[in-house]
Amino acid sequence: MRTQVPDPLDSTKKTVSFLCSTAVAPQNIAFAVGVFEHVDLSEFRETDEDDKLGRNAIPIHGFCLPGRANEVKNTCLPMAKAMDFFTLTYGSYPYSSYKLCFVDDLVSEIAEAASFSICSNRLLFPEDIIETLDDVTRQLVHKLATQWIGIDIIPKEPADTWVIVGVAHFMADIFMKRLSGNNEYRYRQKRLADKVCEVDVARPSIYALGTILTIDTSELDLMSLKAPLVLFILDRRLAKASGSSGLSRIISRLLLNAKVGELANGALSTAQFLRTCEKLGHTKLELFFQQWVYGAGCPKFYVTQRFNKKKSVVEMLIKQTQSDQSFEKPLEKETFIRDAKEEMYNVYAGPTQAVFTGPMTIRIHEADGTPY
Repeated sequence: MRTQVPDPLDSTKKTVSFLCSTAVAPQNIAFAVGVFEHVDLSEFRETDEDDKLGRNAIPIHGFCLPGRANEVKNTCLPMAKAMDFFTLTYGSYPYSSYKLCFVDDLVSEIAEAASFSICSNRLLFPEDIIETLDDVTRQLVHKLATQWIGIDIIPKEPADTWVIVGVAHFMADIFMKRLSGNNEYRYRQKRLADKVCEVDVARPSIYALGTILTIDTSELDLMSLKAPLVLFILDRRLAKASGSSGLSRIISRLLLNAKVGELANGALSTAQFLRTCEKLGHTKLELFFQQWVYGAGCPKFYVTQRFNKKKSVVEMLIKQTQSDQSFEKPLEKETFIRDAKEEMYNVYAGPTQAVFTGPMTIRIHEADGTPY
């Protein structure tokens, strides 16, 4: 905010001028006007993190309607920790502060803007409620991650949207892994993988989804579900191939390139993302991108095993069955409108890949959990 000029004819009105020092897209400028209470969320920053960041510690402000300050403090408790984690892991925050404003009657749960997130009061919960803790925290942390990837860095073309969506969710998942533990993180990845196998049938690739996001909201839902899993697999590939920190190093380099102007207007393409991954990961990834990004579907395995007493080995048969499934789906009320819209706009599923290639790790344990 630069100036406040009272109206010469009406003392109840004033003209306020603002300056955006960082170039952002017009849709990322937002305002909230109301009788808000201010909550300083920076006070929840841990002392060691405060000392480590020093002057680079980003102020975090919460705003809410009267009487809900305690709920804002409880709901936004991890936000200072998330901000510090992102800053130290991926790169400096692109703005001078971060604000969360909780309002009534917001259609979506959260509307993100530059240095600002407008959140629904439906997300708020008191300290004696724990059931919504994980889901709400994940939503808030994800919207914080979009400040780096989604607002500061944007897709170059609509088809490149999967990179932005996937990286923002990946960043949020890594922080939630640190917050909730590795077991919870891997269990969540397993559940999401099962969900992708269930819904990613006769659907376009995540690259093609970017061009049809305006047709139906479920297109973005599938991209938000599958893209982070693809990046999870890519992260494991990079970590094994180069022994580096995996995708986190790639994200840091992308943010640095945007900061020094190597990404024109902060626009990132799939080709640039691929080149950066290959350069820093020291491995070829064209086949991986052809299968998981440009290709449709996902692998499904049929596995059988038996113990060969004579050879004292476990024999396994692993077969990919995704090409055996039928594309004739029954009409379902959950997907009927989407299917009708896709038919109207001539959107069709990509060809199913007969084989997905890549390393697979199999661990065999005894019944009591002892490694075989």
